[in-house]
Amino acid sequence: MNLIAIFFGFLLYFGEKTTFSNVKLFALPSQSSVSYEGFHPLHNWTAKSNAVVCVINYSPDKQEIMTVAASAKVVSFDSRNSNRDSNAMEKIEALLFPRVSFTGDSIVANAGKMTIVGNLSFHGVSKKISVNAQTSLKGNKMKVEGAFPVNLKEYNIPIPSLLGTSIKEEINVKFTFVFDVNQ
Repeated sequence: MNLIAIFFGFLLYFGEKTTFSNVKLFALPSQSSVSYEGFHPLHNWTAKSNAVVCVINYSPDKQEIMTVAASAKVVSFDSRNSNRDSNAMEKIEALLFPRVSFTGDSIVANAGKMTIVGNLSFHGVSKKISVNAQTSLKGNKMKVEGAFPVNLKEYNIPIPSLLGTSIKEEINVKFTFVFDVNQ
């Protein structure tokens, strides 16, 4: 009987250790950002936000990201042109839809490259997308960088125009998140 008790104790100890070894890590705000690039025949621009919250479920044992969630207020993006930013907030109805968010729970990682499948919620529409990213680890800092396209029409956003010419329907979103893996 004691052997069975020891076996179950061993199973509970290591089973619990494996199950609960994942930790939640928050991106370091001072080193993390999300930006988008817009395109028009007359000029291109970039708007950036450093006010993004990103949390991952991380397995230190495997050095793998298990899940990810990121969110930002749309008003936090700055293109360094207040007229353009004001027009963008009007088109995306920032008062009705104040946040853009992504949750990814299907992650395939191999040699520092990841494919994350999840839902992007923007302007009241949630769509499943696939995001490619790269990870690097230096000391206790893990950096996750990537980019993905967003078609504005797919999120029911009216396409802005300048001098009678519309911007491209697709914007390019780039992100950099830095995590302290020893938190």
